[in-house]
Amino acid sequence: MGIVPLPQVQTIMQTTLTHSTSAKCCIRLSDRSLNIAYTDGANEPNIHHAIFALNPGVDQTHQVRTILDKPEVVPADHCDVTLLVDGPVMLIPTDEYDAATATDLYDQTFTGLEHKEKMTITIDQLSCVAVFPLDSSTRTMLEERFSMLHVYPCDWPVWLHYHSTDQHLRRNPLYGYFHDGSLDIFRFQHDRLRFFNRFAVEQAPDALYFLLNVWRQLGMDAETDHMVLVGPQPTELKERLERHLRHVSVNAPTIDIAQGQAIDIANMPYDLLLMQERQIRR
Repeated sequence: MGIVPLPQVQTIMQTTLTHSTSAKCCIRLSDRSLNIAYTDGANEPNIHHAIFALNPGVDQTHQVRTILDKPEVVPADHCDVTLLVDGPVMLIPTDEYDAATATDLYDQTFTGLEHKEKMTITIDQLSCVAVFPLDSSTRTMLEERFSMLHVYPCDWPVWLHYHSTDQHLRRNPLYGYFHDGSLDIFRFQHDRLRFFNRFAVEQAPDALYFLLNVWRQLGMDAETDHMVLVGPQPTELKERLERHLRHVSVNAPTIDIAQGQAIDIANMPYDLLLMQERQIRR
C-alpha cells in the first residue's frame, strides 16, 4: 500500500446543519500530500475538500505556500485553521512529562527527525502528552498567514473518536489505522492508551504480521476479543485475519453529521473527516 503521487482532486460534499456555523478550515500535512477541507460558513454549508501532491525532495514550506497562494484553495475569511500533522508520535504519561527533556527523548526514540521542531499537545482524555515533529519554517509561514493555528498529530481525532466509542461498546478492541503508507495500531485501557505504535506497511502480509504480533503481545483472545480495521487497508487483509481471529470488522469512513444523514467523502483521510465533523459540531 505504498504512497503514490496524488493528482489535484476536488471533492465537494453538501450536508445540512441544524445550526449556524462560522467558516472553519482544516489542513492535513504529510511528507507526500497536502489535504485542505473547509466549510463556506453558511447556515447550510458545503464542505470542500482538495488534495495536492507534495514532493519530499523539495522544500516543504515553499510547496505549501505556493498551494495556499491560490485564492480558490482557502477563502480569505478562513483565518482560524486546524493543522493535522502526519509523523511519528511519542506519547508520554502526563505525570511523567518534562518539557525540558521531551525533545531529546523524542530524538533518541525517532532518528532522522532532529532537524524538525517538536510540537506537544496534552490529551486530557487519555492522560498523556503527544510529541510530534513539524518543520519549523512551515509552522512559521502558517502562523503568519492565519490569525489562529491549532496543531495536532493526525491520530488525535481518531483516538478521541474511538475512545468515546469504546466506552459505549465495552469490548475494547485492537485498532489498526491505515494511512500514508503506515499502520498505526492502538488499544485503550480506561483513560489511557495501553498500546500505540506505528509500522510501515506495503502489503497484506506485512500488516498481518504486525497486527497479530501486537495481538499476541497484549494477550488478546482469538475467540472473544475484537479487531477493528480503519482506513484503506491492503487487499485480502480482513480475510487473512479471519483465519486467525473470530471477530474482525472494517470501519468505513462514513460520518453522521446532521439529522442522521450519512456522509461519505471520497479520498479524504479518516482523521481529517473526523476533525471536520468535530469542528462542525463545535
